[in-house]
Amino acid sequence: MSVRLAIPYHALQIEENDFNVPLPSLESGPNSARAAQPVLYHIFMARTSTVYYQFRAALRQGIVSVTTVVRRADEALAEIIGTLPDHLQPDDGNLDGTADLKADHPWITWQRFDLSVVLLHHRMRINRALQDEWLKNPGSCSWARTVCVHSAMNIIWITHNWHQPAGVRRQWFVLNLMLYHWRLI
Repeated sequence: MSVRLAIPYHALQIEENDFNVPLPSLESGPNSARAAQPVLYHIFMARTSTVYYQFRAALRQGIVSVTTVVRRADEALAEIIGTLPDHLQPDDGNLDGTADLKADHPWITWQRFDLSVVLLHHRMRINRALQDEWLKNPGSCSWARTVCVHSAMNIIWITHNWHQPAGVRRQWFVLNLMLYHWRLI
């Protein structure tokens, strides 16, 4: 899955046919709907990488306008965010049972933060495809610029408010790439 989350500005090394495999399945049983299953993280990471791969492929094909490609990809990421279970939601707050799940499964905390950073990073990367447009015409594509700015602000908030040791923070690779390649203005 991590192979599909391509390094920005680098050509993808695989094609659609190379990874046409079913996603892992969830455990079944009476309590499985509410249970925290580690495989959910991997499923959502695979779905995110699929959206990003399809986004980049659509840009290379050039059949549809960049604005349309960006909107479709951003909507697909928003749909992924909307299907996250409560314990992996970026803003889980103190939902019923979430604290108990986190106590029973300490990996939930890093999965939640890691997913949040990855999804925010990809929303920012996707919407940034319209940067030339909003720079040429300041009134155009303001929605994409807003998504970029809010995503960047949320990533910064996460890094300042996450109380995990630095060695546990799996998103540093993404953050370093973002800082290296990101130029919003």
